[in-house]
Amino acid sequence: MMNGFVIEGLGYANFFARITAGLSESERKKIAFFVRDDEAFNFIAQRAPSCQLYRIPDRAKVPTPEDIAQNKPILFKRIHQDIIKSFEHMMGGAEYELCWRCYFSTLLYFSHVIKELNITKLIMCSGCGIYSKAAATASYILQIETRFTELANLPEKVFIDPQGTNASSLLAAQPELLDDYPDVDPVKHQRWMKKYVEEKRNVIPQAIGNPRSELIKQISQQTVLDSGNNFIFLPLQVSNDAQLWMYAKHKNQDAIAHAVKRAAEKDCTLAVKIHPAEMSEAEIRLVEKLRAEFGFYLTQENTNELIQAAESVVTINSTVGLEAMLYSKQVEVLGDCFYKHFDASRLQKYIHHYLFSDVHFFGNTKINRKTAQAFLVR
Repeated sequence: MMNGFVIEGLGYANFFARITAGLSESERKKIAFFVRDDEAFNFIAQRAPSCQLYRIPDRAKVPTPEDIAQNKPILFKRIHQDIIKSFEHMMGGAEYELCWRCYFSTLLYFSHVIKELNITKLIMCSGCGIYSKAAATASYILQIETRFTELANLPEKVFIDPQGTNASSLLAAQPELLDDYPDVDPVKHQRWMKKYVEEKRNVIPQAIGNPRSELIKQISQQTVLDSGNNFIFLPLQVSNDAQLWMYAKHKNQDAIAHAVKRAAEKDCTLAVKIHPAEMSEAEIRLVEKLRAEFGFYLTQENTNELIQAAESVVTINSTVGLEAMLYSKQVEVLGDCFYKHFDASRLQKYIHHYLFSDVHFFGNTKINRKTAQAFLVR
């Protein structure tokens, strides 16, 4: 029996390679990596040499959508929905026909390789990409377990779910799952909060090396924390964030217009923060233009301090909304997200019981064997 990792992107390649590096030699031989792009393939070959490594092939000929729609309408419906909601099609602009060929080719491959290698669980990235979606469909057909993983944006925490991430997760569909966990010790939670506040003083890893950092800093010189004004806080999201495109009708521009109205209704100032990992100059300039039009504060002050000082927080579906709930702030969520139906008890159970702990998603810190083994059986 084997575990398989489906890699989409170098960030996940690094994280999954660090997980397997913590295992014993014999355990690593029961791990198979499935990779599509050259960069991630070469990375895994170097960082996880004891594991099995396979390149996901691209078949030239696959059944047409029309053939599948006629002969296997249920399968067609699933594939069609997966494609139109995929990262590549929605954001990358990939044509439907190309996405279909990549998806079906991957589906055929995993339908074969899962049985050939006796894979019992496929561990994937966020599940937003074509290859993960196709692998998940093969897993569903063959009735093997799946796990989807994502950065939790909380200290030493990773999101793992059997169905998907964010609004596609089982947790989003059934938040009452959290009610079955034991109550969290208040002392334990307060200790964690101190660690959380300390870590939130640091630059987020996603923003390190951002070529637009200086531009963001240049146009975000205002400070609302020392203004004496009551304010609503709107943290913007990275403009190409998959969560923004897949689980929300609003984009940053729409959220700003909404928050401007909400602030006027509450007789508050509006403070807006561009995501420090934003790399689109056009998006940054658009926000600058909207500030000139609406007159809100544009700041790069510490997000945690802004949350604590704000009257309320407006978000599309950022985890900043979840973080605001840690301080019992009123949060208005404009899109779909997994935490919409959390109360204080569910929030603490999510952090301390549901999330996978004691591992950093970014960086190169060593992951011990006990943690690596726990990750595989989660």
